[in-house]
Amino acid sequence: MSGHGHGPGHGHDDVVFDQGYWEDRYRTRDTPWSGRANAVLVAEATALPTGRALDLGCGTGGDVLWLAQHGWTVTGVDWSREGLAQGATDAERLGADVARRVTWQQADLETWEPDPVADRCDLVTSHFLHLPREAMRRLAAAACGAVAPGGTLLVVLHDVTDMETGLRRPDMVERFVPVEELADAVTARPDVAGWDVRTDRRRREQAGPDGEPVAVTDAVLLVRRPD
Repeated sequence: MSGHGHGPGHGHDDVVFDQGYWEDRYRTRDTPWSGRANAVLVAEATALPTGRALDLGCGTGGDVLWLAQHGWTVTGVDWSREGLAQGATDAERLGADVARRVTWQQADLETWEPDPVADRCDLVTSHFLHLPREAMRRLAAAACGAVAPGGTLLVVLHDVTDMETGLRRPDMVERFVPVEELADAVTARPDVAGWDVRTDRRRREQAGPDGEPVAVTDAVLLVRRPD
């Protein structure tokens, strides 16, 4: 998993997950970028021609940097200036060719709207961004406005069944928005008529707290815009 995933973790019942929370979280990060991008992103992006990409809720930029290393020109958007600064530092470590492909942008993702020109991308992606239900539905619909003709929108969430694994997952069940609800929000947009909108759930293994393999489920929304 790439260093991001904007959902609360266990034991945070009284925490407000605002920009200040994320600034503090990334300011106290004590491990560098792992170099591992999210599995569904790798599977989907590898099958696509490279182009422009937009990562919403990029955190410290693990997916952003993977895309840039594989030839994409990427904009990473996040609440946290600290997280974005760490991503920029990691990009520089990977070399000028990677760093020049990346733009970092701070924004409130509960109110973010795409620029109809600047944000028109071949791939729009968001991984493990667990916003409140209505905010998550709004963001999925808004993200369609950034998808170029022939482009792809990929939204991946932790499935609610992951709460039973003992892994660090959002402890507010209402933040596990079913991807079918996101699909409904997308198809409610009049301008997405004729787009291919699909949902599925993909199983994979992840290392548990003691290093043991744990089966987890990624809930996936995959939207393709016709050429």
